[in-house]
Amino acid sequence: ACLPCTPHPPAPSVVAPVSRRCRDIRSVDVAKLDPVPRSLYTRSNPRSKITRRARARSEKTSFSPTFAMDVLFAFTGDKFAVVVSDTIAVQQIIVQKDDMEKIMDLDSHKVLGLTGPKGDCVYFGEYVQANMKLYELRNGAPLSTRACAHFVRTSLADALRSGPYQVNVLLAGYDKESDEASLYFMDPYASMMKVNSGGHGYGGMFSLSLFDKHWVPDMSREAAAILVDKCIAEVKERLVTAPSKYHVKIVDKDGTHCEVYDCAAKAAVAAVAEHAAK
Repeated sequence: ACLPCTPHPPAPSVVAPVSRRCRDIRSVDVAKLDPVPRSLYTRSNPRSKITRRARARSEKTSFSPTFAMDVLFAFTGDKFAVVVSDTIAVQQIIVQKDDMEKIMDLDSHKVLGLTGPKGDCVYFGEYVQANMKLYELRNGAPLSTRACAHFVRTSLADALRSGPYQVNVLLAGYDKESDEASLYFMDPYASMMKVNSGGHGYGGMFSLSLFDKHWVPDMSREAAAILVDKCIAEVKERLVTAPSKYHVKIVDKDGTHCEVYDCAAKAAVAAVAEHAAK
C-alpha cells in the first residue's frame, strides 16, 4: 500500500522579518561572549609585520606603468651571457637617481637582473645574495646556475600568498662543470623557464623581435655587441622615456665584467668618426 502523502513543510524565508531579526539579536547575552581584540581581525594592526607587508604590496602591481618603464634584457652566446639594464630609478614622473644598479652579482659567475618596485628589488636581491653566500660557506662549493634558479623560484612561490615580491627576474650564470652559460626567466608569479634570450619591461618587449631575427646559437662577442647596439637603438627609438645610460654585464669563465653604455658618448664618437670620414 502506498503511504499517504504528507505535505512538505514550508520553505523558510530567505529574509527574516525585521522584528524577528531584532528579537534574535536582543536575545543574545553579550556578557557571555568572549571579547575579541580588534587587533586580531583588522588589517590595521601595527604590530603585525605580515599585515603591513601585505597591505603595502597589495597597493602595487607588476604591470604598473612606472615599473614597466624599466629596461632589462639578456641573451646567451658562446660560453658567455650578456645582461643589460638601464640605470634610472623613477617614482611616477620623478627621476630619483640615474646610477641605479639593477644587476646584482650573486657570486663570481652569476648575476641577477631585477625590475619592479625598488624596495622589493633591493630586499629580494640581497636576500638571494646572502643565501647563496651562506650555502657556499656551509658546503664549500657554490650552487650551480640551475640550482640557484630553482632557489629563486621557490622563494618567489613561498612568498606568493603571504606577501609577494613584485619583481621580474633574469638570472644568468656560467658553470665550470658544463663549460656553458645559461639564462633563466622568472616573473612575480614564480613561473620559471630556461631561455636563450628574454626581457622585462617595455624595453625588453621591444628587444624580443630583434632576438627572434638576429640571435643565433653560439654567437661571438662581436655579434653580441652588435645585437646590444641594435636593442638599445630600438628602445631609444620606440620608448618615449628611453634612458641614456645602461649597464652591460657579461658572465663567462673569467667571471663577471661590467661596462657602462652611454648613448650620448656613443653618438659623439660616431659623429666625430663621420666628420673625419668626410
